Amino acid sequence: FPDDTLDRIWWSPVSNGLGSINTTESISPTDDQYVPPSFVMQTADINLDAKRGIQWSSTTIAQDADLFMCIHFAELKKLEPNETREFDITVDSKPWHGAFSPTYLTATTLCSTSIYRSQNNLVEFNPTERSTLSPIVNAMELYAVLQLSGSATDDAD
Repeated sequence: FPDDTLDRIWWSPVSNGLGSINTTESISPTDDQYVPPSFVMQTADINLDAKRGIQWSSTTIAQDADLFMCIHFAELKKLEPNETREFDITVDSKPWHGAFSPTYLTATTLCSTSIYRSQNNLVEFNPTERSTLSPIVNAMELYAVLQLSGSATDDAD
C-alpha cells in the first residue's frame, strides 16, 4: 500500500453478524509508529447488536504460537450525550485491556507489552455494562514468532 510507510497489506475479513461503519473525515494520527494510514482507520467493524461483542480468531496461526498484537481504534461516530462505547478486550478469555473507549476521529493503538503465547488465538471485544454501543475495531495486526530450525545466515557470513 503506497499510503502505508510500513508497507503493510490491509484487508477486511468476512465476519458473520458484523457490520461496518465508515467516515470520510480524516483520522488524526498519534505519534505511534504502528498507526495505520487514515484510509484504513476510516472504516471499522461493529456488531449489529449493540449489546453483543466482536470475536476474532485465526485458523491460519498455529495454536500455542508466540504472538505480538497491535489493535487500532478510532471512534467514527460523534456520540450523543446518552451514548457510550466502552468495551473490555480479552485474549483466550483472559483480560488484555479493560474499559476502553476510543476517541472521536483520533487513532489509538494498543499493543502487546511483550510476546505472549496464545492457546486458542481468540480475541474478544465485549461491551461493558454501561456501554450503549457495540465495540468498534478499525484494524488489527498479529505477528507470529517463527522458530527457525537452522541458522538464518550462512556460517561463512
